Amino acid sequence: MNIARISATLTASMVVVAGLASCGGNSSSSSATVTAQSTDVSIKFAARVGSQTLSCGETYSSIGNGVADTFLVNDFRMFISNVALVHEDATETALSLTQDGVWQSDSVALLDFENGCANGTSETNNQILGSVELDNLNDVKGICFTVGVPFELNHLDTATSASPLNTSGMFWAWQGGHKFIRIDGVGDPSNLAVGFNLHLGSTGCVSDGSTSAPTNECQYANTPRICLAEFDADTQTVGVQLDAMLQGTDISVNTASTPPGCMSGNFDPECISIIPRIGLDFTHDDGVNPAVVYPALEPQTTFVAF
Repeated sequence: MNIARISATLTASMVVVAGLASCGGNSSSSSATVTAQSTDVSIKFAARVGSQTLSCGETYSSIGNGVADTFLVNDFRMFISNVALVHEDATETALSLTQDGVWQSDSVALLDFENGCANGTSETNNQILGSVELDNLNDVKGICFTVGVPFELNHLDTATSASPLNTSGMFWAWQGGHKFIRIDGVGDPSNLAVGFNLHLGSTGCVSDGSTSAPTNECQYANTPRICLAEFDADTQTVGVQLDAMLQGTDISVNTASTPPGCMSGNFDPECISIIPRIGLDFTHDDGVNPAVVYPALEPQTTFVAF
C-alpha cells in the first residue's frame, strides 16, 4: 500500500531555516526539514462466510464438520485494538484512533456486524478510523492489529467507561473483563436447534471475586496479534471468516455440563478446534487428565485481506 494512495487526507509541513550571512561575507546557507505527515486512514472490515458478506439472522450451510452443518447467526461483534500499518522494511506506524465517543475510545474500537437480530443491536460499524504520523515515504504494505482489549482497560467499571467499553453485551464481569469476540448462533436450527456461541475473552483471571478487578494480568490473555502481510486500505477489506473459525467443529452438539459452544473456558472441549483458528494456543484442562496444549493454527485463516 503506497502512502500516496491511502484513502486519506494528506497534509505536510516544511520548515525552512534560512542561514544568516557570515560576518564580512555575502554568502548564505539554508536547510530544510520535512516534518511528519499526518494522514487520515480508514480500515474496512467485513464478517463473511466464504465469499458472502454475513447477514444477521441468516442461516448458512457448510459451517463446521458435523452432519448437520447449518448455522443461524444471531450476533457478531468484536473489539480491535492497537492497530498499526506495516512498512516494506517491517517497521510499524501506530494508528491513532479517532475518539468518536461511540465506536472508538483510547486504542480500542468495537466492530458490530449484526443489525438488530435476536441478540444484537440495530447499530452497525464496519470500519476503524484514525490517523498516522509518517516521517518518511516508505511504502506501507500490510497491517497488524490485536483482537481484544488491553489489560489496563479490560477490567474497568463499565458504568464509568467511555463508549464502546461501556457496552454491556460485550462484558462478562470485572474479573474476566470484556468479550473480545461475541458470536451467538444456533446449530442445525431446523432440527436440533442447538445453541452454539463463541465468546472469546481472558481466562485465569485472579481477583477477590467476580465484581473485583485483577491486579495482575490473567493467565490466558487471549488477545491474538493478527498481521496481514499484504493489505491496501484503498482497495481491500479485512475479512473475518466465520466459516474458518468454526471449521472442524460440530456445531450441532455441545458437551454436557459446559456452556453452549466455546466460552474460552480451558475445560471446554468445544474450544479445542476454535481457539487455535483465531491465532491462539489453547490449553485444554479437564481437571482429570494432564493438560494438553493445542497450538495456534499457522497460518491463521480467520482474518484475510480481500
